[in-house]
Amino acid sequence: METKKEAKPGYTNPAFKAMGIPALRLPSRNWTIFWTILTASIGGIVYDKYQQKQIRNHYREIVEPLSRQLLGIDRQPRKVTVFVAPPPSDYLETSMKVWKRYVKPILYWGGLDYELIEADSQGVIRHEVARRIREVRKQLLEAQTADEKEHMKISKSKKTENDGLEEEEQFDPEQAKQFKENFDYSKALGVFRQWKAPKLVYEDSLVEDPALSGGVICLGRGAYKEYINGLHEGMLGPLEPPEEPKEPGQEEKRGLETKSISEDATNLKDVNESTSTVAAQAASNSDVSEKQSMDSQEDDQAGESGENNEGSDDKEKKQVPKPYIVADDYSKMNYPRELEGTVRDPKTKVPILPHQSILAIPIPNLIGFLCIPERIARFYTKRYYAEEVMSAVTHLVLQEDVRPFEDPKDLDLCKEEELDWPKKWVQRGLDRNSEWTSQFKDDPRVAEQLHVYNKKRQDEDV
Repeated sequence: METKKEAKPGYTNPAFKAMGIPALRLPSRNWTIFWTILTASIGGIVYDKYQQKQIRNHYREIVEPLSRQLLGIDRQPRKVTVFVAPPPSDYLETSMKVWKRYVKPILYWGGLDYELIEADSQGVIRHEVARRIREVRKQLLEAQTADEKEHMKISKSKKTENDGLEEEEQFDPEQAKQFKENFDYSKALGVFRQWKAPKLVYEDSLVEDPALSGGVICLGRGAYKEYINGLHEGMLGPLEPPEEPKEPGQEEKRGLETKSISEDATNLKDVNESTSTVAAQAASNSDVSEKQSMDSQEDDQAGESGENNEGSDDKEKKQVPKPYIVADDYSKMNYPRELEGTVRDPKTKVPILPHQSILAIPIPNLIGFLCIPERIARFYTKRYYAEEVMSAVTHLVLQEDVRPFEDPKDLDLCKEEELDWPKKWVQRGLDRNSEWTSQFKDDPRVAEQLHVYNKKRQDEDV
């Protein structure tokens, strides 16, 4: 017969026992350890979330008065351009979490407008920045040529008047088109309207110092690198894409191809002149060869797709256009005349991107099984990263601590993020000459136009 173990009597007070309250029993050692670890884990998460909320509310109170200022119906608020790139070997959603939690709320409460540019592959940000600058350069050159033509036309008309010669005015299609667009039938009929639609004025166009207009935020070291490379490509590179170099012996290959085609045509003519049995046999052989070629072509395509799935850099090279200029050719290019001085957009009168101050924000993203202890420590201390990011964005909103770009120290902004990049990914990028892992260079003529919100590197190291 098995005997049941008697339960150990728990601690109780005689007064509680008299009232019928049962004895209190403490949990066992294992349950005590379990509940302690569980409580500490959940408590750490709750505490960190609470601190993040307090930090967010603190900076909200600082920038919220700016959003309460009155803005005219004809005014466009200050606009910030945000570039977001995914961390290496990860998805864009990782960077978007930083944007949604720490950057966007401060811009929203500060009453600022923003434009978000997301890049899911390397080279997208660089190409977008360079494209915008090239468009402004083209508009400026067209305006200069139009002014020169107008000046020549005026000087020519004055010359004819001085000579006393009367010449009939030639028909100008552009002037006629402009007259047709501006023509108002109400004025021709004698009906005049007193009210006119207000002209939209951008707040950034009214700022005297171009470094205090707008702003640029680069989320991630890769986005910062591509942005700087895009500025150099747009300012120093050509306006049109360079011609791809022709491979040597390409004409000889074409000659051999045409020769083989002519030989095939003569052979086909001989086959047609042969007997019907030979023609039928040749047709069956050709069907078999076509089927084999189709099978081999499908195998080749399957192999190429497998290679593309293994490495995303091959897809990026096909999708994103190649840069118009490489870093080694920066010093060889002449600085364009249309970009001398403070350049503003011809339409909005807002200073272009090179004149707007930059804020680079690192995105720590440590991956790997061996890094689990450090990842856990970062997970429970996100409040320190939130404090750093929100403080920097608040300085951008308030336009504080703007300083000139220091060459080459400021090329290392957010460089601590590279310590988290996977070593295999970096090695693969070096082998494929990736834009993020290649040598980062700049040109002094472009660097002197830039301003940043980040603290100096020597101040951060102290």
